[in-house]
Amino acid sequence: MGERLLRLGLEALPPGDNGAMKVLILTVGGTREPLEVALAEHAPQGVVFLASQQSHPVAAELLRDYGEGFRHHTLLLEDAESLLEAYQKALLALRKALEWEAKAIVADLTGGTKPMAAGLVLALTGRGVVFSYVGGEKRDPETGRVLSGHERLRLLEDPTARFGLREWAGFTRAWNALNLGMALAELESLLSRPLAPSEARFYGALKGVVQGLMEWDRFRHREAWERLSVHLPVALAVAEAWGHGGKVRVLQGLEGLLPHLQAMVGAGEKPTFTLLQDLLANAERRAELGRFDDALARLYRALELAVEADVQERLGFA
Repeated sequence: MGERLLRLGLEALPPGDNGAMKVLILTVGGTREPLEVALAEHAPQGVVFLASQQSHPVAAELLRDYGEGFRHHTLLLEDAESLLEAYQKALLALRKALEWEAKAIVADLTGGTKPMAAGLVLALTGRGVVFSYVGGEKRDPETGRVLSGHERLRLLEDPTARFGLREWAGFTRAWNALNLGMALAELESLLSRPLAPSEARFYGALKGVVQGLMEWDRFRHREAWERLSVHLPVALAVAEAWGHGGKVRVLQGLEGLLPHLQAMVGAGEKPTFTLLQDLLANAERRAELGRFDDALARLYRALELAVEADVQERLGFA
């Protein structure tokens, strides 16, 4: 242990103010040995301690013995068993690391209470942070703590990275905001990852659905129909097989609009009230996105189309 910490002191001297650094966010409990292991193994240039009122003396001891080797900042929790406060303090720790222009951020969840560790993980998953934990197989039979000298540091995979949760969250935000271009980009990011066959099938079909909606938004109804009629049933079938009710409801809602789209394709270039309804819906979407000039232009066209559709309906020509 002493040799590793000596190496830490030599290798982790803080860089100049303009230098990027590796920052370790460290939850602090009542035992300092595993925290020393984390400091030695990660050799950080900056450390943010998350400590409780009870464990603050341990953080102070570490700073007394090794604090000259790294930049440091301590955040105190009033209630070490509050998940909410742990979450909030972890976000503040991340903010401090970013203020230091960290090029790599590691969050070690070994020390502290279980709510402190849980709050750290909840706050920092999906943010490009690497997690670590100091464990070991040889433990004190009475306390359950790892025996001194037998600690082993493990890097923990962020599950949101494995399952693409960050990209899916980005897709749903873009979808709900009617930003189809961004939704398509998030799907392409998902499709670039290793996927199970059913995932690849679903996200591939959903990409075709989004592309079809983009064509529909451009009033290219035939192209939209060609994409949606092929990809929408596939996406819906997979969502139903997964039992994902939210996905099923959204896709079934789109399925209910296909007869409307098919009618416009069948009408060709003829002005119809179905096309008028579609134009008004398009204008409403443009207004919701704040593109008021586009919305107004479509409303002007809707006035013309209303007359043309009326003449077509009553007289058979436009």
